[in-house]
Amino acid sequence: MNRASELQQEMNDGADLPFSEFIACNIGNPQALKQKPITFLRQILSGVLNPGVLDSSILPSDVLERVEGYNGSVPSIGAYSDSQGILKVREEVADFIARRDGIESDPSNIYLTNGASEGVKF
Repeated sequence: MNRASELQQEMNDGADLPFSEFIACNIGNPQALKQKPITFLRQILSGVLNPGVLDSSILPSDVLERVEGYNGSVPSIGAYSDSQGILKVREEVADFIARRDGIESDPSNIYLTNGASEGVKF
């Protein structure tokens, strides 16, 4: 058991600790920290994984545009991508970094992983 888990258990048991709230910041799990899920991302996943919803009017136009771009960038949904991740997504990440930080990024230097822990191991 790690120290964070021990402290959480102590707090749950009513121990007198020098803090009144415990927030686990060692994990990349925003919903565990009570952050609401990002609807936009879930809508995109829904459109990519369930093409039947594309014919309905439940998805906004920006979601439909993104789904179309992703569907056109991979040979088949569910197929393995490049080891670094899907090029279109890496290009979007590079563009985001350039807009946010003013630093041009090369998509070939970007690696997408399943989380921070996997990225550190990689």
